[in-house]
Amino acid sequence: MESSIRDLGEYGIQPILKNINFDNQQLLYRQLESNIFGEIWSYCKTIYPQNDKTYKSICFNHKGLYNQYLNKVGQSNPIIKAYHQDLINAGDFTGIVRIENEIYHRTGRINLEDPNIQLILAIEYLSENDSEKRREPWLDK
Repeated sequence: MESSIRDLGEYGIQPILKNINFDNQQLLYRQLESNIFGEIWSYCKTIYPQNDKTYKSICFNHKGLYNQYLNKVGQSNPIIKAYHQDLINAGDFTGIVRIENEIYHRTGRINLEDPNIQLILAIEYLSENDSEKRREPWLDK
């Protein structure tokens, strides 16, 4: 994981996009218990003005249990608290530059052995990969 963070520090999101297969990611979603996906993400409508198309995308579910989880983890970790506040302010996953910088510069405030940190990183990277690769048309009902 540490080498992945170093690559992200050097090359941005490209290592994630290169190494996470979107079809396999979709299989992972289907393997989650039916309610887990909805506790983390919700679906949003994204409009691409350059081609005037509307797509389905995943967004941070501020009403889900993941939001509460981040709040709890943030009570003992100021970096996660700030990351959580970034999510709330943006209303969506915006990247984890703050956390990556802490790891990349070895400040010691992020422990990669902590399962909480591993889960947060995994969810963020899956979210970023999904955002870049999903091109599912939004269907109004």
